[in-house]
Amino acid sequence: GDIDLEEGAFTLARFAYPHLDVGAYKTRLGHMAFELAPQVAPDDHPIRVIRVLNHYLFETQKFRAPLQYDPDDTFLNRVLDRKRGWPITLSVIYLILGQRIDLPLTGVAMPKHYIVKYDAPSGQEIFIDPYNHGQVLTPNECADMVGAKLTDDLLPEATNRFTLFRMMNNLKHTYLNTGDSKDANRIDGLIQILQEVS
Repeated sequence: GDIDLEEGAFTLARFAYPHLDVGAYKTRLGHMAFELAPQVAPDDHPIRVIRVLNHYLFETQKFRAPLQYDPDDTFLNRVLDRKRGWPITLSVIYLILGQRIDLPLTGVAMPKHYIVKYDAPSGQEIFIDPYNHGQVLTPNECADMVGAKLTDDLLPEATNRFTLFRMMNNLKHTYLNTGDSKDANRIDGLIQILQEVS
């Protein structure tokens, strides 16, 4: 079966912060979900729900994209502390909050970019880019964003396991780009473990 996204993301954060108080951060996420929950209802129009989520995350909480890549932008605790993260980490926060308030959100692993999909009860699929303040995208706009043709396999749903794999891979490349081969090798070991248990 798949793994728990929130647990997996905090396990990855412990790679750099072994003494991390995960409970304190889970409490913070719980408080955020508690603030969000009364603002949305299951029968609300999906676009309204997305607007509420976006306003809360990007206006009230002020989450944003980083100016430059930093390994800390992968670790959930640091993203919650600094309010900035990579496309995949901002998407993970979007997904975790959605899960906590029962919204039909899934991750989408496009080539070179990670976004979120809202599966509306009507069957409509709405694509959201948390890296760009929750911009709503059509499938064609998603294709244009990554310079690809719109095909059936361009917008694959990402399992939690694959999402963590991608987070680790991004982190490994960041370490390599900054000349930190020791941590890159350590992350490579984690990637191997994740692949072996899949």
